[in-house]
Amino acid sequence: MSDPTFPAYPILTGVGLLLVLVPFPWHFRASNAGTCLYMLWSAVASLTGVVNSILWHGNTDDKAPAWCEISVHLSLSMMTAIPASALCITRRLYIITNLSTVEFTRRQRRRAVAIDLLIGLALPVLQIPLQYVVQSRRYDIYEDIGCQPAIVNTILTYPLVILWPAVLSIISACYCAFTLYMFISRRSEFNKCINKHLLSPTSSLGQYLRLTALASTQFFISLPTSFYTLYLWLMQPGVIIPYESWAYIHTGFSHVQQVPASVWRYDRNVEIAIELARWSIPFSSVAFFLFFGLSDEARKQYKMLFGKMFDACRPGRSVGSPRRPQRWSQCVPRFEAY
Repeated sequence: MSDPTFPAYPILTGVGLLLVLVPFPWHFRASNAGTCLYMLWSAVASLTGVVNSILWHGNTDDKAPAWCEISVHLSLSMMTAIPASALCITRRLYIITNLSTVEFTRRQRRRAVAIDLLIGLALPVLQIPLQYVVQSRRYDIYEDIGCQPAIVNTILTYPLVILWPAVLSIISACYCAFTLYMFISRRSEFNKCINKHLLSPTSSLGQYLRLTALASTQFFISLPTSFYTLYLWLMQPGVIIPYESWAYIHTGFSHVQQVPASVWRYDRNVEIAIELARWSIPFSSVAFFLFFGLSDEARKQYKMLFGKMFDACRPGRSVGSPRRPQRWSQCVPRFEAY
């Protein structure tokens, strides 16, 4: 059975991989941990999707065991990582909007970054050993999809693996709701404080609204996907088996199951779940670029970058010669999302 999404999926996902990393340098310089984690996890997810869709297009050969060992753990971690990064963003927006708790000191800013790293980095990494508890085989190989984790349907699977994306999305939605309410009720006071303490004067409100829109978009992607995945797990044939023992779950662990496209596409629900999960990655990457890669601040950064490149390549300029002033880029404000 031919893959109807090939080569559209690897091409669009590859484009998303490049686009999502475009705003990374200035977010990194501004110490925006939540947005940086969102970009990095989206890039890792895009890279994994591109490699898998190309290597296993039309086959289920076990041709890259080392890659599969790594990618299956990353795939489940990324189910948690992207909603966790969105939670970091919404939590930070709530702190900004709640004027009584705005961070002013450098120590408080470092503490906020550390909490973001704990949520958006440490929590997804923790998923790697947790998923191994309920992993029955090294991995499965799905034709046209690539390496997939082999998770057994036990009672422990839900708190250890399945429920995390939904829980994080719900918490993020609560932060979004509180943020929007406080923003509407205290807008004038909010604008005065945020311009003074947190953002550049020319970009404060626009950056704030774009971050809010990004977090809301990610919520509408992650929550339906996670609940649909939960529904499919609960509706699997048979019953949820008890976790009898480590040895029982990991019996025949070295076996690699190869699943042709005609098999996994036969069940319509499974096909929808797989396609929905993997297409959400390029959609999230492109959405991020549309929110931040085309903003006024981003265009100023592009002008400054291209101006430096043009100046460096200008005929007659030697290596030691002084640089020609870039009049339209000297006053570019520092890019800060929050």
